[in-house]
Amino acid sequence: MTPPPATHITLIRHAPVAQPGRLYGRTEVDAALDDADRIAAMAGDALALATGAVTSPRRRCRQTLDALLTAAGSDLVPRVVEAWAEQDFGAWDGAETAGLPDLWGLPMAALAHRTPPGGESFQDLCRRIGPALDALAAREAGARVVVCTHAGVVRAAVHHVLGLAPGRALSLSVAPLSVTRLIHFGGTDWAVDRLNG
Repeated sequence: MTPPPATHITLIRHAPVAQPGRLYGRTEVDAALDDADRIAAMAGDALALATGAVTSPRRRCRQTLDALLTAAGSDLVPRVVEAWAEQDFGAWDGAETAGLPDLWGLPMAALAHRTPPGGESFQDLCRRIGPALDALAAREAGARVVVCTHAGVVRAAVHHVLGLAPGRALSLSVAPLSVTRLIHFGGTDWAVDRLNG
């Protein structure tokens, strides 16, 4: 019996923000898209053979994906999906990072469980992204889909695929305009083909 074709999901972290120095989750901020050469090179790499595109509703992701699609000469029309939004930092959202409570000395395991006032913890984000990733793989079975999203979401997706503890996943580096490629083989069988590339 021939196995079903694998589903390829390429996660792209949005471009750097135009106003750094703040904690951006649900807060809107523009993407800095002035490096046309890098955008063009990434478009050729990340969008090769893509048959679908999805984006977080945040403006920085929509702007980044639009720039990549334009650079690639692609006619794909992205779907905006709320589930791919960044972690909700609640009362800390949009605050200057220098003025946040002292979180940086916490062990990663503790930080992953820390819930901002009125927001969600990284562990909560992992609980949200796992089902979203499975649903996308089921919807796009056998296809090649690009998702423009956020660093926390990429970490949560890798947590789901590899079964990492939330604190371990939180320690992963995810650079702006980086690519993480996941492959779904059906059921619960996943692989990480590329991380933060």
